[in-house]
Amino acid sequence: MLPCNARGFTLLEVLVALSIASVSVAVVLMSLADSAKNVQLNRHYQYGLSLAQSQLEEVVSRQPLMPGNQSGVSGSYRWKSQVSVLSEDDITTRFRLYRIRVEVSWNNRADYPVSLQTMRLGAVYVE
Repeated sequence: MLPCNARGFTLLEVLVALSIASVSVAVVLMSLADSAKNVQLNRHYQYGLSLAQSQLEEVVSRQPLMPGNQSGVSGSYRWKSQVSVLSEDDITTRFRLYRIRVEVSWNNRADYPVSLQTMRLGAVYVE
């Protein structure tokens, strides 16, 4: 039997310390897992934004601008572009204001696409 002035930890104190440590480790691991998901999501957004910019530049560079839709696939990313006329007030004018919109989505995030749009003044296309 130990003398009454013996120093040390009781079993209860050790169990409490272990439970606090295990909860702390679990919280840290969950934070790391969330960080990894956010890094991957950010990577998708960055690539989606880059793809949207390049598609927007491609559409804008085509002359003359013609209203219509296009779509395509680049790996697991899907894009669609739309060119529409914003002003058709006077048919005799030689220029019109066009809105160009490009949207990029990917595999499991089709509900949160990356979307870019711009307006350009372009010549009226006459067939």
